[in-house]
Amino acid sequence: MAKTIGVCSGKGGVGKTYCAVNLSRYLSLKGKKVLLIDCDFNLGNCGFLLGISNYKTLVDFSKSENYEDCITKSGEFDFVGAESGDLKVLENSVNITESLLKLIWSAQKNYDYIILDFGAGLDEKLLSILAFCDQRLVIMNSDKLSLKDSYALIKVLKIKYGVVDFHVLPNKVKDNLAWDKIRNAMCGMNDKFLQINLTYLAYVSHIRRNSDPFCRRNLGESVAVGYEFNKAFNFLVEMNDEKEVPFWIRPKKQDAFFERLRSN
Repeated sequence: MAKTIGVCSGKGGVGKTYCAVNLSRYLSLKGKKVLLIDCDFNLGNCGFLLGISNYKTLVDFSKSENYEDCITKSGEFDFVGAESGDLKVLENSVNITESLLKLIWSAQKNYDYIILDFGAGLDEKLLSILAFCDQRLVIMNSDKLSLKDSYALIKVLKIKYGVVDFHVLPNKVKDNLAWDKIRNAMCGMNDKFLQINLTYLAYVSHIRRNSDPFCRRNLGESVAVGYEFNKAFNFLVEMNDEKEVPFWIRPKKQDAFFERLRSN
């Protein structure tokens, strides 16, 4: 039964989608069956990063409600894309949030992991889904606005939905000083205001490259791939494989995502 991981950020431009794509790739190379869903419903970028120009979306799923009809094979994992500037989505002619829930329900028995790449910011409907994921991966960097907006995102999830555990992935980090800045800032705000569980993954350096072996070749600037992402994600995978979640947090029923959703 799939574990759901919500990849999120308070501020755009921190490399959230890039991290979601690389997490999906890393898990699939570990032998896991992975479904990546682009949840930035009308500004989807996952397909662009994967180099896929023709892909299915949640709008396609809403027409048939057969999840296999909206799956695109990316090579190493399965992928459901998002629209870009679609007026029907903009005008709420299609209930995308409902379609997302139905897709998770339909697909969860066929995957080890479902990775949800959420759009940056605070969208109430998407926050409710993010809150009930098994894990939340917050992407941030040392920029003050990134730290401020990440704190705002975490604060809302705690106050409104009672979420008290997050994984932090510092991305595009220049050096150890920048990493210390992120950790000190978040620890300070957490100790003073939130008192929640923040788990810090190994940071990913910022590297300029002419091309990237995994994503589109026309991206002139990217973050590191390979061993740096592997180092960051390895801890997450080991914890999922070994750590037993207490029964009072995670129901024993297999559809834990929906059990949490129903109980609220």
